[in-house]
Amino acid sequence: MPRAHALDRLIGEQMPSLRSAADVAALEATATYEERVAAQSTYEALQLGAAIAPDAPALQFIANATSLEPAVTLSHAQFLARVTQAGNLFHALGVGPQGVVSFLLPLLPQYYFGLLGAQVAGIANPVNPLLSPQQLAEILRAARTQVLVTIGPLPGTDIWDKVQQIRGELPDLKAVLVIGGAADPAKGVHDFDTELAKHPADRVVSGRQIRASDIAGYFHTGGTTGTPKLVRHTHANQVYQAWGLRLTLPIGGQNLLCGLPLFHVGGSLTQGLATLASGGCIVTLTPAGWRDAGMVRNVWKLVERYRPAVFGGVPTVLAAALSVPVDGADISSVRVASGGGSAIPVAVGKAYAELIHGPVLEVYGMTETASVLTMSYPERPPRLGSVGHPLPYSRVRIVKIDADGNYQGDCGPDEIGVVAMAGPGVFGGYVSDAHNRGAFVEPGLRCPQVS
Repeated sequence: MPRAHALDRLIGEQMPSLRSAADVAALEATATYEERVAAQSTYEALQLGAAIAPDAPALQFIANATSLEPAVTLSHAQFLARVTQAGNLFHALGVGPQGVVSFLLPLLPQYYFGLLGAQVAGIANPVNPLLSPQQLAEILRAARTQVLVTIGPLPGTDIWDKVQQIRGELPDLKAVLVIGGAADPAKGVHDFDTELAKHPADRVVSGRQIRASDIAGYFHTGGTTGTPKLVRHTHANQVYQAWGLRLTLPIGGQNLLCGLPLFHVGGSLTQGLATLASGGCIVTLTPAGWRDAGMVRNVWKLVERYRPAVFGGVPTVLAAALSVPVDGADISSVRVASGGGSAIPVAVGKAYAELIHGPVLEVYGMTETASVLTMSYPERPPRLGSVGHPLPYSRVRIVKIDADGNYQGDCGPDEIGVVAMAGPGVFGGYVSDAHNRGAFVEPGLRCPQVS
């Protein structure tokens, strides 16, 4: 019989109960996390997820809000093949384990398998395309981008114009891969889909054996003020997100409505990798995601059609969905609602609890923790306004620091301090050493401080 948790070597046919702190402690006492986790890399996690039901859908892409029918559907076997081809394409373009593939894209199918394929060859660096050309150039230079994947000139987007402005400012750039036109091989601009099709889908040509400690991705923080920081994720950091959410959320083999951008860890890891590694299906809500007003207007029709067990998003999306009448749509598939990015207003949480007759789970994390690090557990009584408990094998403390960022001790009850976190998902540092100064409250402990 298959394991209930594909990424856990020790969990059998049934998921363990996590109804209490004692249950979590018992799980942790059974083995170390490293002894449990079955995947060393995001690619292995995808392989384990695909093995659950290879012919089941892994990705369904809804192209526009006027039709809720998927324009593209890829099975798990097909999706894994595309990831493999993307890894081989990037390798052929000279990207090695330390090489960087950057992405300036809306939510397209190619973004999902391109991003994960970049981690097969080297390091993926998804970037917010809404940033200014100057900010984009700073991030892409700091990452030492070798290959850039973007879209061609399309109505309603200025991404291609920005690429044209900054391309000459990227000294490490070897090639540009474009989706939707504008290919010009003589100028180093190649069509992504055409080039992808040239590469094997059944094997990793480089023969690379990815280690858990290898760098999988760079994710930028900030970007609207000051110079964005590049957070360095290992494969172990990202796999932990998929492992932890499968343990705490009913996502195994389920559809998930995905409208968060992939330059955000919530979209790429919490909703993306975690769903795929559990044998579930990403239902992508147009290239604009939840920014497409038509998707919000059709939200309950989408729930009725695609039957997600978890309805999740940032609080603004959750609140906007509440303004849409259910109008008799069958939303009984939703067992829990979840939200993160900022606090869920208590009134919104209460409204969802009444709407779905189930728990509303708040999550807390950040780019530096590869997304979710604490959350309300579905099996425990929820407390609206609280971000719950750390995921297994993670720890959270509230600490006092001095003006120089030095640890001065833990805080007592009702004492204001700094949130410090440690665990398998917590990053080891920023790409720039200058950004690491003051980022860790205790030497040797991976506890990024957040005020």
